[in-house]
Amino acid sequence: MRTSLLKAADGATSLGGGATKLSNGLDKAADGGAQLSTGASSLGNGARQLSSGASSLGNGLDTAADGAASAAGGAKKLSGGVDRYTDGVSSYTKGVNSALGGIVAGSQKSAAAQAKLAGGTAQLAAGVRGVVASDPTLSAQTRGALTAIAGQLDTVAGGQSQLAAGSRQLAGDPGIAKLRGAGTQLASGGTSLDSGARSLANGLAKLPGGIRSAAAGADKLASGASQLGTGADGLATGASQLTDGVRKSADGADQLASGANKIGSGLSSGAQQVPNLTKAQQKQAGKVIASPVNASATRQNSLSGPGQIVSTLIVPVGLWIGAAALVLLFGAVSRRLLATGVGTGRLVGSALLRGVVVAVAQAVLIVVLLASTLGVGWSALPLLFLVAVVAGIAFLAIHQLLQAVFGRAGTVLSIVLLGVQLVAVGGIYPIELVSSPFQVISPFLPMTAAVNATTAVLTGASGGAIGTALLSLLLWAVLAFVLTTAVVARRRTSTDLFSATPALT
Repeated sequence: MRTSLLKAADGATSLGGGATKLSNGLDKAADGGAQLSTGASSLGNGARQLSSGASSLGNGLDTAADGAASAAGGAKKLSGGVDRYTDGVSSYTKGVNSALGGIVAGSQKSAAAQAKLAGGTAQLAAGVRGVVASDPTLSAQTRGALTAIAGQLDTVAGGQSQLAAGSRQLAGDPGIAKLRGAGTQLASGGTSLDSGARSLANGLAKLPGGIRSAAAGADKLASGASQLGTGADGLATGASQLTDGVRKSADGADQLASGANKIGSGLSSGAQQVPNLTKAQQKQAGKVIASPVNASATRQNSLSGPGQIVSTLIVPVGLWIGAAALVLLFGAVSRRLLATGVGTGRLVGSALLRGVVVAVAQAVLIVVLLASTLGVGWSALPLLFLVAVVAGIAFLAIHQLLQAVFGRAGTVLSIVLLGVQLVAVGGIYPIELVSSPFQVISPFLPMTAAVNATTAVLTGASGGAIGTALLSLLLWAVLAFVLTTAVVARRRTSTDLFSATPALT
């Protein structure tokens, strides 16, 4: 036992240490739950903000989709305008190229013509000079005029030569080639611009659908974020409740640790108080503990057989039923004497005495029946007869009271009272097995006194037990007689005496 107590103390101490660790772990879990609750609350706020932003984004995307649709219409118109512009640029380029080709061809022809004119003008100047040189008859004035004309013709011939050179330079000028190349590039750029405008129009035509899809996605995002916010709020509430529960569990673990430590200390103290016996002391203690203790029990005043057991109930029940029948047959008080001058006490007493004679005869019959059929000893018959007579008188007085107060309904009440008393008296079931109200009223019932008196007689109990039971029955008889007298006296003063007392005969 000492070793076991020490082991149990160690186990309790270990349990206390484990409970302390559990409490610390639960405190940390509670802190984590509080952080989870705070984070979930922040998540809920963020999710609601996200939902609001996503809803605004959806509205903005709807507006953008309308603008994109308008832009697509404008791009389509732009594409048509670019088509027309490209056609114009192409026509313009062709015209410019034709014009430049004409300029080049004209310049080349002009250069050849100017070269011929320059040669003719030079020949004309030479001819004028030859005339001046070959004709001596010319006057000085004419000679001077012709010489001046020849000089002017040389100047014209030189200008024509320069003009021919310029025309040739113009025809071969690289700027014209560049200008023609620029026209070609302009036409090519117009074609690219037209293709780009068409692509832009097609892309802008698809853009509203994409933006509207994005707006629908933003609406779904807003709904999901709102649900996330609601769920996060629920998570925060649950985490807060969980934190409270975990903290309570931590407090419980602390209490468990404290209790386990106290148990461990108590077990250790108890183990120290267990004697640490030597081998010889253990052997002597074993002999002492192993020695048997013999005990014998002696039962006094026991019932010897089933007949006596049945008799304890048959006598009181038979007397109760007989008293009910007598009062029902003869009535509570003689009705014809109510209007006479006879005192109420005498009237009630005479009615009770008339029933007592029959009750005595009934008691004799019951006692003879018990002696002849149920094996009750003849030595117990005198006391049993006395008990039967007293119980019969008490029961007769009680039924006389019931009949005087309730009339013929008193018989029904008598049956009800009989059932209640059979349960409360402990004859059918042990009194310890019935409910508390029956246990409380059992000692005060007339049936209990009758059963106790009958049992005391049959078991040979002391005269004190029989006397106590008989005294209780006599008190019931006196009380019932007094109450019956009071009831009848009140009835005799009533103006409606005969109609109000159907039970008085």
